[in-house]
Amino acid sequence: MAEEREAPKEIKFADLVVDLSFHPQKDVLAAGLIDGEVKICSYSTTEENHELMTFTHHKKACRCVKFSPSGDQLITTSKDKSLHVIDTSTGAVVRSVQKAHDSPPYSMLVIDENQVATGDDDGTIKLWDRRQDKAIMELKECEEFISDMVIDDQRKILVASSGEGTLTAFHIKKKKMELQSELFESEMLSLAVVKV
Repeated sequence: MAEEREAPKEIKFADLVVDLSFHPQKDVLAAGLIDGEVKICSYSTTEENHELMTFTHHKKACRCVKFSPSGDQLITTSKDKSLHVIDTSTGAVVRSVQKAHDSPPYSMLVIDENQVATGDDDGTIKLWDRRQDKAIMELKECEEFISDMVIDDQRKILVASSGEGTLTAFHIKKKKMELQSELFESEMLSLAVVKV
C-alpha cells in the first residue's frame, strides 16, 4: 500500500482553469478551462491522480462547472452562451441549450437535482429545470454581470450579487424580485450563506 500524503499531488492542466467543482461523494473534481475544455479528474492522497474524462463541447471558455447534488450530472456553461448537462457515469451530454443567454453566462448555482440558476454578463438571471431545454424563469434587475448567487434553505429566495455593486433577492417560486440593495461603492464578487 502506498504511503499516505497530507494532500493529493498537484493536478496540472494545459490551459488556465476558470472554474472547479468537487464531486459531492467521490474524490473527483471537474475543471472548466479557458480553451473550452472540461476535464474530470480523480485525486487521492495514496494513489496517483487520473484524468477520467475530457469534453470539448464548448466553442469558447468554459465559465462554470457544477456537479448536481448527487454527482450524477455535471452542468457547464460557456462564454459561447451555451449550457450543457453531462451524465457523469456515461460521459454523454444529455441536455444542450446552445443559446441559453443572449450574453455569456457568468455564474451558476445548482439549486437541487432539477433546478439550476444562471446569471449572465448583462445582469439577467434565468432559472432552468434540467428536464427541459428552456428557462422556466427569466428576470433582469441588474445592469452588469451577475457575479454569484446563493439560495436559502427553503429554496425560495435566491440572492444575487452584481458587478454594479448591488445585492438582489428574487422569490423563485413567485418568479419576481423581492428586494434590491442600494449601490455599494464597488463590485460584489462572491456570496456565502452564514448561520450565526
